[in-house]
Amino acid sequence: MNKYLGSAQKALKLSQQGYETISAYKNFLESQNITSIDCFENLPITDKQNYILKYSLQDLIPQNRKKGYRIGKSSGSSGKITYWLQYPEAVKNDGLKLRMFLESNFQIHQKPTLAIMTLNSEAWAASENFDLALKTLSIDINYTFYTFSPSVKLESIIDLINYMNSDVEQIILFIVPSLIFHLLKIAKYLGYDLPVHKLRYIVTGESFPENFRINFQNQAQVSAEKPF
Repeated sequence: MNKYLGSAQKALKLSQQGYETISAYKNFLESQNITSIDCFENLPITDKQNYILKYSLQDLIPQNRKKGYRIGKSSGSSGKITYWLQYPEAVKNDGLKLRMFLESNFQIHQKPTLAIMTLNSEAWAASENFDLALKTLSIDINYTFYTFSPSVKLESIIDLINYMNSDVEQIILFIVPSLIFHLLKIAKYLGYDLPVHKLRYIVTGESFPENFRINFQNQAQVSAEKPF
């Protein structure tokens, strides 16, 4: 059985580069009597406690990098907020990858689309990265693509969906699964019928059962073989 989420070869190369250029990673490995990297599977696992919080920001970045960074912040759910640095070119790369994903799976280059970032970017670094990628991808496109980032202000989301409904063919929500129920319930309470046949989802942050997806896919009248 494949034990990897990605390429073990790439992971090994990245670890070797880290050992050569990042003082924190070199110190971390040498503290466990590792002075060379030949096999990725034998490397100790880094985590927030033994690595991120143990070393300074300057020790966590490659020594040969230019001094241009964006600072990310964790939510602090573990009991201590963590900060880290992200390179500007990583944001551009994330935007390109997100654009390729949305064009491939949701055909945003063929359908006028409204994308709404409903994740809480103020409290969660992952949602901030999604938001930056979404805004970055919208800069250099030549088709109709709207972005809206109201965080978790559900009334604003509902209002804009109804305002833009006639101008777009689909509405993609970046959202945690449990918030979908709240969104639909609040819309109903406010007297709105959301166009569920146009709603599509990028879900993250929580696990959810398969019948959850099937239920909403059936409501949207999307066939099982199509991305939803």
